[in-house]
Amino acid sequence: MPSADAELIERCAQGDINAWKAFEARFERLVELIALRVFGARRESIVTEEVHSATERVWEALHRDDGAILQRWKGNRLDAYLAVLVRHEVELYALDETPLSGVSCPTVEHEVTATIAAAAERVASVLERLTPRAAAMVRLRQRGLRIVEIAATLGQPQLSVAEDLDRVALRLAKAQDLTDADIVWRFLLDCSSANERVRIALRTEDDADFRAARRTVDATWQAMRDRTLLELKPRTPGPLHGAQGVATFVDGSMKGAERTRAEGHLATCQRSVDVVAALVMDLQAIASLRPVSALSHSSALVAACLTTGHYATALGLANASSTDDPLRRLAQVGVALGGQSGHEDRSRVHATTTLPDDDEAPIAAFEALVGGDATAAYRAIDEVGARLTIGQRLRLLAMASGPDLPLAKEAAQAIQRSASPDPGLMGDAVSVSALPSGRGLPREVLVDRLHSAMPDAVRFVASR
Repeated sequence: MPSADAELIERCAQGDINAWKAFEARFERLVELIALRVFGARRESIVTEEVHSATERVWEALHRDDGAILQRWKGNRLDAYLAVLVRHEVELYALDETPLSGVSCPTVEHEVTATIAAAAERVASVLERLTPRAAAMVRLRQRGLRIVEIAATLGQPQLSVAEDLDRVALRLAKAQDLTDADIVWRFLLDCSSANERVRIALRTEDDADFRAARRTVDATWQAMRDRTLLELKPRTPGPLHGAQGVATFVDGSMKGAERTRAEGHLATCQRSVDVVAALVMDLQAIASLRPVSALSHSSALVAACLTTGHYATALGLANASSTDDPLRRLAQVGVALGGQSGHEDRSRVHATTTLPDDDEAPIAAFEALVGGDATAAYRAIDEVGARLTIGQRLRLLAMASGPDLPLAKEAAQAIQRSASPDPGLMGDAVSVSALPSGRGLPREVLVDRLHSAMPDAVRFVASR
């Protein structure tokens, strides 16, 4: 436990008003960001009054009995413990004030998806027979964690997790009895390679039969995910039952036999998986506040929402506040980008016809790529802009989307040979290198790489 944090909590417990002011100033953005994430997951539009009321409830809970709940913290990271407490209070407020709507009446659309529902039943029966460890991996994936995060959360080597999920993909594909369903399930479970993802995207564009089969698998995954995540089973007693246990498990301060018991508990308690997954993703969002700490309160929250893919929440917050125009523009393109699966209609966002200045160039290039104008995106990034990570990434993606495919391949190979390339840039380069000769970047892969580039774009805006 960091001594400075322990001292601050002790002073709050003693009723030190200045200590409470310092505590609230330090964690104000954390509390509001998690509230925004909770409400953003429940509805398309954010009501700022609701967020304000929910955060007031959080502060009341933290102040109660001279901060008694804070004094229970014994982990490495105070922000991890707080994140669990904040989400719990905000979710209680959301349920009290805005309960979930009742089930709607059947429609023609529901009848059409009866086949998908039957497929989801078969897939669910496979999941029910998985080992607890494999079932926990799948549920973490259903909650949105990538394979690297699943491995870190479970304390397992990434290769081992990938092998387990690969075996799950084969079993799920067999249950559906669809041609090449296994490679789609590997993609959905995040255990496919970058090269395989490019091949899947190209085949989706070129092969109508594969495209139809993939849509069936995608719909089955979504139906299965919705079904399992709506089954809010109670958390079973154990090491991960309380906020302290969840926080210390995720922040790494839980060790030895206690951690071994917690890992076993995680494998058998679905609700604990959900709470752990939520904390992992909340901590990612909290980390995104640090690079934008110099921005105004509302702009920093918009930036954090953009960095973690909560585009609609970011745009709603930007429209409700005096957020910087560059961040609002990124929120607009993020919303357009978020509505694309990669093999459906393109966004209608377009860049201006005039060349932008250096401060605007990455945003204009982002807009152009989302809008399907790779040439305008390439023109927006000059040699100076290409020295920045975001400029280099967008220029490479633009080249690979049409203007100069051979040059894009050369640039991608040079990046792969470099000593220590940026991880995001390396991901772009691997995807471009996987393209067959004369073939541009598939829309699906471009969309995925642009999602990956959004944090770099946000950091660029924050640095101006």
